[in-house]
Amino acid sequence: MKQTAAPSLAFALLILGTTLGIAGTDLVLPAVPGLPDVLGGSAAMAQLVLAAFVAGGCVGLILFG
Repeated sequence: MKQTAAPSLAFALLILGTTLGIAGTDLVLPAVPGLPDVLGGSAAMAQLVLAAFVAGGCVGLILFG
């Protein structure tokens, strides 16, 4: 029987980066309703935080694959 090679460091970093991107969205989303109270902005500005976070991830995906 043939043994498979251990996952490489690049593969592990790819998995870690993907996981952190997904976890980042899950961490930002619950904070959005409380942002206007804490920072003194409007609800629209709080939603802009999440939109900017997602847009930044999209730009990174386009630039770096």
